[in-house]
Amino acid sequence: MTSIVKYRHKAMHVASLGEILWDLIGDQELLGGATFNFSVQLHRFGHDVSFVSAVGDDARGRRALRDAAQLGLSTKFIGTTIEAPTGAVSVTVDEQGQPSYILHRPAAYDFVKLPELDSEPQWIYHGTLQLIDPRMRELLTELTRRYPQAGRFYDVNLRKNSYTPSSW
Repeated sequence: MTSIVKYRHKAMHVASLGEILWDLIGDQELLGGATFNFSVQLHRFGHDVSFVSAVGDDARGRRALRDAAQLGLSTKFIGTTIEAPTGAVSVTVDEQGQPSYILHRPAAYDFVKLPELDSEPQWIYHGTLQLIDPRMRELLTELTRRYPQAGRFYDVNLRKNSYTPSSW
């Protein structure tokens, strides 16, 4: 006899801090960023996600906001800045199929302003790419100070020229 077990989960509120950017691959522009992608997947699983990021006041930023909304992710906590363009990373693949990345910095997600969240998160998630910028490290410190009871986890995403031992 075969039984089917349905997995039930309790929805969580997650504050997700990080990058929303465009992957530039040849003539394609694909919306992404590790933190953005993770936030979209959390939302698809039925969790309440406060995705905190920023886009530039530019065409890519407007497209990013539109596409994020179409994916069902709330854009309430994605700010718009004139201080830098919407994030982008140029991706190339070598003959062995190994990708390499050039992160274009500064990017709008380096200029995030910490908003008041609608409710206290149970978890705080962040990536590592944006933390090379001291402002983002300060922002993460403030977020964890505001919500000391929230669990914390992060994505170790090390890219060439985007970290230094002293930044940790």
